[in-house]
Amino acid sequence: MGFWLFFLIVPILTGSLAYHWEPREIYTPIRDTVITSHEVCGGANDQNCGEMVDVWKVNATGEVISRADFAEKRLHEAERLAFVWFMYGLIGCYFAAYVASESDGSRFTKTFLVGLGVDAVVAVFTFFGIRD
Repeated sequence: MGFWLFFLIVPILTGSLAYHWEPREIYTPIRDTVITSHEVCGGANDQNCGEMVDVWKVNATGEVISRADFAEKRLHEAERLAFVWFMYGLIGCYFAAYVASESDGSRFTKTFLVGLGVDAVVAVFTFFGIRD
């Protein structure tokens, strides 16, 4: 139990499994002005709509920024996070397999392979969830 608690708390406290944002990567209404945007709807009957800012200007510097400026950075973050999540998941797979093998020595391989499959799926979803 102690290992799993440690396993869950460490990434939360260190931010090692989090997306690393650049300061200008997000539109901030207080400091930026919208140049172009479009409406995005979702949910039942498209009742849940909001504005997606595409291009904005930083008021302090006059710099014009777009979401496309960060496409390459998001791709690199997606690759980094997929790798980090997968490697961190391997630690969990190994420990789960080790605990399972304590009761029955033949369960190590099966438990490890099942965990590895789940780990790979999580890494793939992480990659495709981040990149544009």
